[in-house]
Amino acid sequence: MPIVSEKPLIEILSPGEQHDRFDINYYLPEFIHAERYIENCDVELTTLGDVMTNDASYGVLPPSSCYLEEGGIPLVRSSNLSNNGIDYESAVRVPSEWISSERARIKDNDVLISIKGARAFFDMCVASDKTSDAIVNGSIFRFQCKERYDPNFVVLWLLSSPIQSMVFRERTNLGISYISQDILKSIPFPEIEKNKQQLILRGYNAAIEMRDEMISSLNEVVRAKSLAKKTIDKIYRDRLGMEEPVTPVLKVRAVDSSMIQDRLDWKTYDPNLISDADKLAKDFSEKTFVKDVAVIKDHIQACNGLF
Repeated sequence: MPIVSEKPLIEILSPGEQHDRFDINYYLPEFIHAERYIENCDVELTTLGDVMTNDASYGVLPPSSCYLEEGGIPLVRSSNLSNNGIDYESAVRVPSEWISSERARIKDNDVLISIKGARAFFDMCVASDKTSDAIVNGSIFRFQCKERYDPNFVVLWLLSSPIQSMVFRERTNLGISYISQDILKSIPFPEIEKNKQQLILRGYNAAIEMRDEMISSLNEVVRAKSLAKKTIDKIYRDRLGMEEPVTPVLKVRAVDSSMIQDRLDWKTYDPNLISDADKLAKDFSEKTFVKDVAVIKDHIQACNGLF
């Protein structure tokens, strides 16, 4: 999937791409790239609304006056939700009677999405670690997936760069502080067989595991290097009564063979000098060398001596 690494200052759009919109935020490059990615997707697309079962809903809003110090059931809010799962321990608790609210009750394999606040539509997860009865409040949208969709793949797709950009674009342009159900249900979703969804998940998880192992190995190298430096510093200080000598950084300049011109001193190949020489050659097709000017000067002086 495309990743936007830099933003051009100006992007010119054809009339067909303008959609009669004049607000500049509508044309931010990441939004345009996301839209084109979906348009050029070579997989048949449906919508997230077709992925959900009929019980999809927002949570409930128990009044803060009924919050409990202990007992009751957890009320999961946006602050308790992350990509790593649900933090039941930090959730406030409400009377157990609230579990009767079917639309808010967390079920196994529910997809939970934060729909309000600064991290709306980014904090989301699958409720696969549910250990007790719990409900979600109104800042979370929950739904079950139909049988042919893997909920973990659904979350992975929703966290992809194009979908994140598209949803943020809609939220920005509508000027709302939450993600509406209409926006959620209209999100494009690929029609991929369930076994292929799970294959993609396994590949993604393997890549994440490999990345984590590489980071861990690099951290070990950094720690070992730091320990070695401290040991060497201690030897110099304790045994020699001095600091470790500082070794100058050596610079190596690689030069294309066509630019060598039988010169071995590296300053000859300074890029600034090379570019200046190229510029002179381009701007002045005819040139006179300094030595030739000197000959002309000597010739003029000799001629003046005759008169």
